[in-house]
Amino acid sequence: MVVVIVTGDRWSDALPTCIAGVVVGFLGYGLFALQRRAARRGSRGAQQGLLE
Repeated sequence: MVVVIVTGDRWSDALPTCIAGVVVGFLGYGLFALQRRAARRGSRGAQQGLLE
């Protein structure tokens, strides 16, 4: 995303795709972090194998 912003108008069409990728990445990591926290707490609904 930084490269798209720095290069200016040449890659301006790719900026929305870059932003969407960053947002989806943060959402995915947030879900992973919630599941890992639940697994460490010992919640029944938590996924297994996230304690490492």
